[in-house]
Amino acid sequence: MMLFVCEGEKREPHLLKVIDKFFLSVYDQEESTVQKKKLEQEKNYVVAFGCHIQSLASLVEERSRDFPGVHLKDSIDLVALLKELKKDSLSDDIHKITSSSEVSEIYLFFDCDLHDTKQDLGNELDRINSLLTLFDNERIGKLYLSYPMIEALCYTKALPDDHFSEYVCRIDECVSFKKRASDFSDYDNHDFVMKMKPPRGENTKLNWCSLIRQHRRKAQELCDVSTGSELTQMELFQVQCDKHITPRGEVAILASMPLFLYDYFNEAERKELGFSLEE
Repeated sequence: MMLFVCEGEKREPHLLKVIDKFFLSVYDQEESTVQKKKLEQEKNYVVAFGCHIQSLASLVEERSRDFPGVHLKDSIDLVALLKELKKDSLSDDIHKITSSSEVSEIYLFFDCDLHDTKQDLGNELDRINSLLTLFDNERIGKLYLSYPMIEALCYTKALPDDHFSEYVCRIDECVSFKKRASDFSDYDNHDFVMKMKPPRGENTKLNWCSLIRQHRRKAQELCDVSTGSELTQMELFQVQCDKHITPRGEVAILASMPLFLYDYFNEAERKELGFSLEE
């Protein structure tokens, strides 16, 4: 069972359910071979945290004080923490999980919050570096960042967009990025990545495959790695700092979910699902 924790409370939970339907639930991860299997019930759960990643990290650090002498990472139990935070929201997905031991993988999807003009940029970069160091594996929670925010997913012309690798956003303009992404996109709304049922949902999976390819291609070109190489979120963040954030005051526009999907599957599965870059 997987647990997804996201920042927003509306769009992001739905997007995660979309990728679960079209990609993650296609495979029974207990099988050693690439084998499709229809799942009779939903295995993966989505929890909207409703605030930025620093707030979650602060709660984790506060809770760790109850375990003196225990390393911070060893004290992290996001399932228990989220159950406590959502104790008055009994319909939340987190309460469908009986025990933390039921969850084998936890993934976190948050925005790279750099547009707070009240904060020193250097301090903000140190903070994000610490967050990526803390949440660096799926056992306790693996963090994926969107640059500058989840709306990067929709910052595209008609798919496939051959110019996607060129798109950047100035840090001082990130606060208005939602509107900018909406105005820039060739798509009138978010249906092209959100609809799951026919007729409007018929092209959703194909659109996601195009997005996965163009986001991964841009990330690997930015970091100078091959299609088959591992590309960690820490490595991507450091290259963003070195090539864009520090020298130019901008970020290369990238969304977290396409990069997660590329990472999650092996090359044989990518080919079967339709988003391999080696074809």
